Amino acid sequence: LERRKRPGFGRSTPRDVAKQSAKVRQAVDEALNARVRLGATVIDPELIVKVRTSTPVPEEEWARAGLTVLGNDGEDAVVLFSNDLELREFQARLDAYGTGTPLGRQNPQYATLIGSIEEFRSLEPRDRIGSSLRSEGFETPESFTDERDFFLDAELWDVGTQQERFYQVDVLSRRIAELGGEISDRYIGHSFTALRVVGSGRVVRWILTLPVLRLIDFPPAVDAEIGRILEMGIDDLGVVEPPDEGAPLVGVLDTGVNSAHPLLVNVVADRVAVPQSL
Repeated sequence: LERRKRPGFGRSTPRDVAKQSAKVRQAVDEALNARVRLGATVIDPELIVKVRTSTPVPEEEWARAGLTVLGNDGEDAVVLFSNDLELREFQARLDAYGTGTPLGRQNPQYATLIGSIEEFRSLEPRDRIGSSLRSEGFETPESFTDERDFFLDAELWDVGTQQERFYQVDVLSRRIAELGGEISDRYIGHSFTALRVVGSGRVVRWILTLPVLRLIDFPPAVDAEIGRILEMGIDDLGVVEPPDEGAPLVGVLDTGVNSAHPLLVNVVADRVAVPQSL
């Protein structure tokens, strides 16, 4: 999901406060109960939810309610994470909203936050299946059968410290091994964790239940023409025509460029060295 800040405060949609409060409270209770149920099969399941709103809610508003924005899904939904497994800050705002409009005010408290919520739910396994898998017919967990072995890339949500994510991946690796699979490669950066997972459908179905899983999909496929391109020499390039006079300029920051190269000789407009001399 794209990670970006959304534009400022929107205007809350007029609501029946009692109905809206009851709807959101029921959805929150269902999300919390789903996490508890998942705890029987997943070690320390994270509390990650998807919330769809009628108007944009600023990231800072979610943060004040005890929720961290992990990413945005289109224009009307965000994926949120909380360290507080009871959502106390958020529920306090929900309680305040549910009391109605205070004397001397036009709207209930936290109407921009609570009043804009259209949907509040836990992420489901089907939300974590990537587009390449879907295009091959793997649209539900049941699509991944035990008779087939899979070679897939998995990306985890950026939650916790890097040290915590190292521990988390070690736990996942042991559990996947118990299921007959393997994490054949891993990258755990400061804000990004990616794993290459090998295993049967049983392994994939279990991974799809993990709240911390952002996405699982086929690895990127290498272009079939790459071998021919790598075998080309300079004499095979031919003449590279200069761009049109109105073509846009592209700026590149790098340690240097060989502007005499046949692929660049007609397209480099200028070079600037900073500093100009050492």
